[in-house]
Amino acid sequence: GDRKPTPTGRMIAGVARGSIPGYVATTGLNVVDVRDVARGHALAFERGAPGERYLLGGVNLPLGELFAAIADLAGRGRPRIRVPYAAAVAAARIGLANRDEVKLARLPMYFSSEKAQNMLDYRPGPVTPALAQTSTVSGKGMSASVAATAPCARSPACSLHSSALPTRFGCPAP
Repeated sequence: GDRKPTPTGRMIAGVARGSIPGYVATTGLNVVDVRDVARGHALAFERGAPGERYLLGGVNLPLGELFAAIADLAGRGRPRIRVPYAAAVAAARIGLANRDEVKLARLPMYFSSEKAQNMLDYRPGPVTPALAQTSTVSGKGMSASVAATAPCARSPACSLHSSALPTRFGCPAP
């Protein structure tokens, strides 16, 4: 887990504890399992061209979808308040929200790993197992780093999947 939670780690922990009631509706994150990133580093070392740079990401998720999945996996209520960015800025000005985190939420932080996929054969795995592990750990008051995944080949046998979880979260193999 994180020794000192990152902003993402704090968000995951807060949602897993049920202490975050809302989210900035216009933003999102690229989420990838840290183990996939580690494999991507090894692939870049083995197959990458000198001087090249590769983005090692996973799936781009709107913050509302990500928070809903974390809350579901942690057995908590979903954050339901869609906060306009202007309201988040106002809250930061009066000390009710972290100014740096609000600045980061201005635009979605979506990225493409297409270059790494094509040149390195980088293939991030499903996000659900990483989110499940992180949500369990974070819900107990600890924080862990996560970021996870790739498109899902949805399996009806997957107990972590429900109609409430978007299919792009991925399923572990049955």
